[in-house]
Amino acid sequence: MTDSKPTAMELKTLLRSIEENKEGGTRYAFLLGAGASISSGIPGANKLATDWLSQIEEDNSKAYKKLIEHDDYDPENIATLYSEVYRVRFQSLSGDGYRAIEKIMSDKRVWPSIGYSILAQVLNKTLHNLVITTNFDRLTETALLSYENVHARVIAHETMLDVIAIDEHQPSIVKVHNDMFFGPKSSKNEVEALGKRWLAVIKKILAKYHVIAIGYGGNDGGLMGKLEEALNENSDARFYWCHRGEQMDKFQEFPKQVVHVKIPSFDGMMHMLGEKLNYPLLSDQLIEVAEERKQVYEAQIEKLVKETKADDDKEVAEAITKLVASTWWEVERAVQETNDPDEKEALYRKGIEKFSESHELLDSYAIFLETIRKDYDGAERNFKKALESYPDYANANNNYAIFLQIIRKDYDEAEHYYKKALELEPRTADFNNNYGLFLETIRKDYVGAERYHKKALETNPYYASSNNNYANFLNTIRKDHDGAERYYKEALEDDPDHANANGNYGGLLLAGGRTDEAKPLLERAEKNVDQNDLKIELHFYRLAHFPEMAHDSRKAIHDLLEQGVRSPGWDFSRNIEQAEKDGCTYVEELRELAAKISEVE
Repeated sequence: MTDSKPTAMELKTLLRSIEENKEGGTRYAFLLGAGASISSGIPGANKLATDWLSQIEEDNSKAYKKLIEHDDYDPENIATLYSEVYRVRFQSLSGDGYRAIEKIMSDKRVWPSIGYSILAQVLNKTLHNLVITTNFDRLTETALLSYENVHARVIAHETMLDVIAIDEHQPSIVKVHNDMFFGPKSSKNEVEALGKRWLAVIKKILAKYHVIAIGYGGNDGGLMGKLEEALNENSDARFYWCHRGEQMDKFQEFPKQVVHVKIPSFDGMMHMLGEKLNYPLLSDQLIEVAEERKQVYEAQIEKLVKETKADDDKEVAEAITKLVASTWWEVERAVQETNDPDEKEALYRKGIEKFSESHELLDSYAIFLETIRKDYDGAERNFKKALESYPDYANANNNYAIFLQIIRKDYDEAEHYYKKALELEPRTADFNNNYGLFLETIRKDYVGAERYHKKALETNPYYASSNNNYANFLNTIRKDHDGAERYYKEALEDDPDHANANGNYGGLLLAGGRTDEAKPLLERAEKNVDQNDLKIELHFYRLAHFPEMAHDSRKAIHDLLEQGVRSPGWDFSRNIEQAEKDGCTYVEELRELAAKISEVE
């Protein structure tokens, strides 16, 4: 004999238990019904059934009359007849039914509500990482990817049940009626015909999790039947039926295991849970993620624009020209296609007149003025204009930081802008790279420098510049020459023509007496070099290790020194030691030149 009065619980009590067990103990799974999707723009079962019933009334009055005379018909809640209404509305045209549902779920206005932003954090950050749903939509997996940048394990069709792994820490989603693109089940026969494998899955879930049902009306006999059967065999299991005050009488046999919890709504409950778990609202993170993706996207455009020349591939060049027309990239592409500095500047000026608010173009022009024209006041003016136009443009913050460090020697301001760039885009390899170099060469904060070098590599392990810079750090600061060699090789595996990696690795090998191995690296570096600091380093290596080239290298070093070229902080000591071992007759001259080349202003 069973109790007739259902067990009830306060929502705050349930939320406290979820919070207290977030890292272990009782694990909770969420059973989501159609009611959890309404605030995201997807009609609930009652709305769909009501609309379809109206269409049936127009098309077939006899079928309509039969439906409204059905024992389960409730004019206030047509959802009780959802499956039967679906069957009659679409009859044998199941494809039409699928397409109607697909159209609703794919509407561009459908987006995971605020409640899903909290649920995504719960699924990703706690052990309450399982969703069971009768919905076809993809709101949960979209929320996980959009808000948490995490992919879920999705059981999208009943044929995938054998691969479900309940103990996985990865968020998992089990779709009882299949995914919207995998034959969603809507007819009465379909939803009630859950096979024996489903019973095994439900038992497995109830053995590991207490289940919290939200927005679920219990109108599908198949899942309800399996839940009853599974609960009947597990007296320790709990099913928390969250609703807005309705009396849920779908369970007839096990009221002690079914706990009723009154909630304001799905979003309201999730908001309260987020507050309990101290989870933030994610509007700022959405902007950050969108801006970061925009930057990556534009960086790819920039690379394509720079690397594709009309002479090399006319069709690709024409396609790019059409794509970037009427954007600031139209100007940048034209700039990249000419080698004439005067023409470049004219194009920039004309482009800025046309795209006066383009922070990207202002930033690019500033770099041109800094590196080509050596017009430092003009460069700074345009960096500031770019940042005035869009203060949160991460690239401009990073580029202005480099300018302040190298040109103005204003290290405190430079650090401010390095940090701002990283605050805006903490996962950008270049920004971590540059700040790590700043800490290494300017602040002499080697612990901090190594941390940011490693962050750059964590962000992109295959980025040649990050591997090269960390190799330099290991070589010159940590004196870990074997470790440095490994990272130089990683850099060259990613980019065999990387001038700095070839030159620096060549210098390492020369310092170890491995001259024959170093020669091809130095030759490749000299072929691709475009930075004066690397040029002076390469001439020093020639002077120290190849006496037959001493005359030309000595002259080139003095010419570059007179031009103000330096390689601040670069350590030539091991190369000088090796040169002395090899019988070099001008070791003191090497020491004097090394001191001048590596001096820090």
